Amino acid sequence: MSVTIALDNFNRLPVSRALRATAGFKQKQPLRVIAMPGKIIIEAMPSSGRLVKRKGRVVWTGELPHGVNSANAVNALRDEI
Repeated sequence: MSVTIALDNFNRLPVSRALRATAGFKQKQPLRVIAMPGKIIIEAMPSSGRLVKRKGRVVWTGELPHGVNSANAVNALRDEI
């Protein structure tokens, strides 16, 4: 998706809902902004997540770090028990 936008009266970049959805940005998700002469790159950072207790079990609420396979992690824990 490619659109043309202009800075608003306060020099902000208005990014439409359609652009955010296309980029996969979620509400309140941390973003990394890289500025270079003539361009700005905005990248979604993975959500941090945390451990919470639900129905008596401890569960991870965020996305898994890159390269982590949840099935392998569960099987490894089962092998230890």
